[in-house]
Amino acid sequence: MIWFLLTSCALTARHSGLLEVDGSDLRLHEPTGGTRMLLPGSDDPELVHLGGCTVEIEGATFLRRMTVRRWRVTDAGDGSQPFIGQLTRPGAQYILEDWNTGTVLYLNPDSLGTLPQHVGDTVLVVGFISGAQQVTVVSWRSLSGG
Repeated sequence: MIWFLLTSCALTARHSGLLEVDGSDLRLHEPTGGTRMLLPGSDDPELVHLGGCTVEIEGATFLRRMTVRRWRVTDAGDGSQPFIGQLTRPGAQYILEDWNTGTVLYLNPDSLGTLPQHVGDTVLVVGFISGAQQVTVVSWRSLSGG
């Protein structure tokens, strides 16, 4: 009976809210007012760079702790869903393959600022569609550290 109670509390659940990052501590502030401590996996190093974003987290929960299995950013602070992926430059254009949609996006070169210094990094880009698969960058942040 006790085993059943302990394992039933650790079922997979999905929660969303504002992500707070305090050093290595990650807290998810839910719209209901509750707070959950997040325990990211070793394959989720990007989470520590997403403070201030609204995220949707899926994982095992136990009490007020949650082990992260999957995540996605639903709002980067401006009300829109950002584009996230590895920034590449296979030729003359800067490309981002968006993790959420799997779409290859071409970044408008006039809007990049210092973003080209992060080729090879995983980046979060806030922007708007300005053409066929083309995004004009409004703001960005590297999720690869530093």
